[in-house]
Amino acid sequence: MRSIVKRSPRRGGVLKVAIIVVTMSGCSFIPERQPLGVPMPERFSFNVDTGAGSTSGTWWEGYNDPALNDIIAVGLAQSPIMQSARAGLEVARHDATAAGIGVAGDATATVNTTGGGSSTRSVGLGAELLPFGRRNAELANADARYNAARNAFLDTQRLFIRNTATEYVNLRYFQALLVVRQNEQRLARSSIDAAVSRGELGASTEIDELDARAYLADVQVRIASTEASIAEHRHRLAGLLGVTPDNIPAVLRHSGAQPVPGGASDIGVPADLLRNRPDVRRAEFEYETALADIGEARANRYPSLSLNGTIRSTGSGDPSLGLGLSLPVFTQPTLAAEEDAAGARADLALAEWRNIVIQAVNEVELALAGISSASQGVAASRRSERLHTERVALLRNAFETAQTFTLVDVIEADQELARSREQTLSATRTLGLEYLALWTALGCCAADTDTEVVAQAF
Repeated sequence: MRSIVKRSPRRGGVLKVAIIVVTMSGCSFIPERQPLGVPMPERFSFNVDTGAGSTSGTWWEGYNDPALNDIIAVGLAQSPIMQSARAGLEVARHDATAAGIGVAGDATATVNTTGGGSSTRSVGLGAELLPFGRRNAELANADARYNAARNAFLDTQRLFIRNTATEYVNLRYFQALLVVRQNEQRLARSSIDAAVSRGELGASTEIDELDARAYLADVQVRIASTEASIAEHRHRLAGLLGVTPDNIPAVLRHSGAQPVPGGASDIGVPADLLRNRPDVRRAEFEYETALADIGEARANRYPSLSLNGTIRSTGSGDPSLGLGLSLPVFTQPTLAAEEDAAGARADLALAEWRNIVIQAVNEVELALAGISSASQGVAASRRSERLHTERVALLRNAFETAQTFTLVDVIEADQELARSREQTLSATRTLGLEYLALWTALGCCAADTDTEVVAQAF
């Protein structure tokens, strides 16, 4: 309940009161920001400068894969996910603009006619003056909320690029794996033919042929599983791009080389995460929003004023001007509790901001460690594949000429070579995924421009 006092002062007195109101309404009840309080290391632990990298805004170009570049460009422009995010940002922008220019009040016009035909016309204007300091709090709140919405949009963009690149890397892996297994299937069939022909000469047993046929059956099972994985990742990419599987880009329907990153140079320092990661910036603005909420809750406990005036076309007397003062009296305990709740929410927002910063640093460190390990794994698996290829060639030559090895030896060597090739493909995929995990953790987006200040739109 509020106690309301109204009076109609002289114009000079009203002017003085108005000046006092404007002056007091400029007071701020917003608490000062607390320091983040998270110690940031000077540099990241791992050095993964393996060559020329890419600019942060287009880091995926480091894969040197034109198809991936085209897919991400189309997705950012046309996918329903990004269109929805843009629409949400536009709503937030209009809401912030409305908060910046909003004025509470009403205008009235009346005409009174008497029985003698005379009439009186009047025009009235009323304005609600916000509680002292509340205007600044509302503007700060609108600014923080819009900036939080903008960084939420950038975070959506960041995650969209990550998910699209992830599905593309996985798709290319399974497509390459299918080629390896189809080649393995051809080797298995050639082993069956060898077992049959050698059996007719008495040079092999029925067990040799059964082993070869069992090998072929196992390969065919793995081929079916691989084809199912290819279809799965194509469908996921179609969902991200906002198209049906039948309308997926033609380049994704056929096998392509696995994307291999060319390096991750110039990734910056941990302190850059405070500026680059949208989720970190959003958490910061949410903390500022919480502080502005404290300002509003605190201002609500103070008086608010209303100004009302009337001008009449006929009649006696000067135009009237009324000033109303509203004092929250019986609601003070409730308003105090609301202020305390706003303070608790601000403490929570600060804690969440700190937690997100710590997680961001750890995500980058984990990705850097993953890239270092994956790079070593790719190099080792390639050496292993090369050695197995040489071994199979020598063993097959010995089997066909000197017959010093059995067909089972050949089949086992083919299997080991196939597993070695699969290991190389898997290590390459892991490197590609760790690379995109790094740039995602660094917070790089396609259009990571400076955050727009809401006040510029007012």
